[in-house]
Amino acid sequence: MFGLQEWVERSRIKRGLTQDELAEKAGLSRAMINRIETGRVATVSSLTLTRLVSALRLQPPKEVVDQAVSDRRRKRDRRSKKN
Repeated sequence: MFGLQEWVERSRIKRGLTQDELAEKAGLSRAMINRIETGRVATVSSLTLTRLVSALRLQPPKEVVDQAVSDRRRKRDRRSKKN
């Protein structure tokens, strides 16, 4: 099993894209692509995930989607409890 980080990087390389090219296709910054691929960003919004899927023209494995969404939901829930 692998996560968002590995899926994005492997898919980008499989498509023969640079980080700059993927960023342009997905409407994201190259810095964001880099942060995802290096694991500095482990979760993304559903909009960002949708943009990546569209740009890469590949469906991520269910576990990647579940991890990206559920991790983000847990972080949001923890922030809500603090307030």
